[in-house]
Amino acid sequence: MYLKFKYSLIVDLKKGIDLLKNWREYKNLRSVILPYPWVIVLFGLSSRKKVKEAETIWKIVEGEVVEAFKRVGLKFPNDCTCYIYSVSCEGMFDVDWGNIDVRFYKTGGNHEFIDTIIHELLHLATYKPKMTGDEREKVVDKYLMKKPFRQIIDKMSA
Repeated sequence: MYLKFKYSLIVDLKKGIDLLKNWREYKNLRSVILPYPWVIVLFGLSSRKKVKEAETIWKIVEGEVVEAFKRVGLKFPNDCTCYIYSVSCEGMFDVDWGNIDVRFYKTGGNHEFIDTIIHELLHLATYKPKMTGDEREKVVDKYLMKKPFRQIIDKMSA
């Protein structure tokens, strides 16, 4: 498997705390899950099941996603871990560690989950330190509109 999935209660709690501390930055995002303690506890109690479910969903498209990276001339991030969590926004990337964080509380179903994974992987693959956040988003959005990625995401929404 090209992408490893893990759950960390610490990551989940950090996401919730970060959301509360920086609410102004998050409040206008289209899909934010508030950090109610019961959400984090229930997710944590079923985290092994959630990791297996995430792996199963990813396996459906993994080969296609790796191939899509090759087709558009990008290197798929090696040894990447995807930390799943229950609250906050859909996803984030960490270039220092080469990992991504993706919310698995699936408000948008498998489609949103796969879209977010691809989105965050594209951030890792296209990251340039001198770019602004808006510039980074535009680059990733441009790649997401390319045929190989669009086909994968559309397939998951069908």
